[in-house]
Amino acid sequence: MSYAIAMTSCSNDVFNSDEANQDVTVDMAFSVSSQLHQPSTRLAPEIIQDNTAHRGIQDVYVIPFRATRKIEATDHPTAFQVNGISNYDFDRQAASDAWFYYYEGCSFERGTASFLAYCRATKATDPQNSNSEIANKAYNGSLVTNIAATEPPSETSFALESIVPNNNVPTIAQQLANYLTNIATTMGDYESGGAERVWSRTSEPTLKVLYLSFINQTNEGPFPFAGSGPNVNAHIAALRQLLDGVTVTTPAHQSLLDALKAKVASGLPAELQNYPASIGLPDGAAVLRWNGTAFEVETQTTTLAYINNISRYAYPAELFYYSNSQIYTSSNKIDNTYYSAATEWSSLLNNFEYKTGSIVTTNTQSVALIEPLQYAVACMKINIKATNTTLPDAIGTAIPVESFSFPVTGVIVGGQLPLGFDFKPKAPYSELEARFAYDHHVKDKDGNTIYMRSGSGVSETLSTLVLQSYDEKEVPIVVEFTNNSDKDFIGLNGKIYRGTKFYLAGVIDPAEAAEGAAAEAQGRVFTQDFTTSLTVKVESLAKAYNVLPDMLTPRLEIGIQLVPEWIQSTPTDVQLD
Repeated sequence: MSYAIAMTSCSNDVFNSDEANQDVTVDMAFSVSSQLHQPSTRLAPEIIQDNTAHRGIQDVYVIPFRATRKIEATDHPTAFQVNGISNYDFDRQAASDAWFYYYEGCSFERGTASFLAYCRATKATDPQNSNSEIANKAYNGSLVTNIAATEPPSETSFALESIVPNNNVPTIAQQLANYLTNIATTMGDYESGGAERVWSRTSEPTLKVLYLSFINQTNEGPFPFAGSGPNVNAHIAALRQLLDGVTVTTPAHQSLLDALKAKVASGLPAELQNYPASIGLPDGAAVLRWNGTAFEVETQTTTLAYINNISRYAYPAELFYYSNSQIYTSSNKIDNTYYSAATEWSSLLNNFEYKTGSIVTTNTQSVALIEPLQYAVACMKINIKATNTTLPDAIGTAIPVESFSFPVTGVIVGGQLPLGFDFKPKAPYSELEARFAYDHHVKDKDGNTIYMRSGSGVSETLSTLVLQSYDEKEVPIVVEFTNNSDKDFIGLNGKIYRGTKFYLAGVIDPAEAAEGAAAEAQGRVFTQDFTTSLTVKVESLAKAYNVLPDMLTPRLEIGIQLVPEWIQSTPTDVQLD
């Protein structure tokens, strides 16, 4: 889908300033054309942008220049005024696939020859949580925009919006850590006496093993612990079940056992069970670590925790449009009569008598941007399949892949760095600016859950919007699943309990660009106005994470090998294990 812009004057009135800075009053019009290629966007019906479900435009930014070529970063805009920019009219023509918008009473300086134009698609409301700002940003995506209307384009930038703006410990995360600490420091009654009534000091073999398991202690030390509400709840449920099978022989040990059973009897408090989804983060972003005396919350990368700063997780890109175009002009007024008759943008442009090299003069009544507005963002599409009907975990246990065993619940895309005025990466860049787009609205086109499929089948397609990536730069991605099988299994960094999230990670290499891909999409993973399409193969669960790994580290367990394919191409197979 692409947009086009036209300006047409509503009268012959001209601002009579001096000849060097003469303003011309014009109307502004947009056309939405379905004639150009249309990469699919996100799959929720309200978010899809195609020629039958146009979302409309919420914000419009149009900036004029005198350049008689493509606008460059160091050019200076001219003075302008756009009236009624927020009060656009939308009219889908019944006899065509064209849409037009226009505005009256805009003024542009004499000599204007080109425009930068930006449009934000109208935002939809998350039908599941319409009153939540976090939910609606997750549903639509969100960009931090800095559009410089009076400064050179070099001052304009776009970036993904972080879900959590800093790495501070969320209050609810600390409450969850305190809850676990309270269990880990359990003691029996004082009448039993001695160290044997203290869980951390007991010598009773079974209780000692359960203690070390509870604090995630191994011979190499305590590992980061998956600190999401669902994982903690499953951890407590597993402990409760094990405690029911423990038999002890001394009063001190019995006192300790009774105290433990009492503490875990009711499970995790309800208000903690939905963290960190409750604040928009993926479950794998919630990390705890036993520090020897208490559980502490980890929210950023350290030498002991190869995790992501929680501020790096961002909403997906939102649907944005962009054009950098010269103009056609006419001394005639182009009004509704012309718009109604036009079947596509090119037919409307035929009404402009002054074409290549045109500028606004005192006689100009109508102006049109030659270049339609294109998608400013890129799209990633994924299909997922297991190579066998069972998949081995980290200790070789065969885990069956049934029809509904592993729903796909999200995708995380790394390498999302700030972009410049043209929605292309700004150099130089720093990895400190990198964001990881987290999209958990990954239903199929009918709003149904997508599942990992085994054998010859593949899952329904999930898609998300992303920013253009840097040339020759690898992009890490992570697919999020829920373990809905009937088995717990062992992944790369711990047990994946039934009902909890796990993650399979990989890296997309732009050096393996698909043969035959369009020239403008070569040499990078994601390109604005193009779709990168891939099929993910899952051969094993041995590298399943329950704590999301640091996506900037070479320690990332890579399971994807990709030759990027674009919307015109046949999806490729990608190795993910």
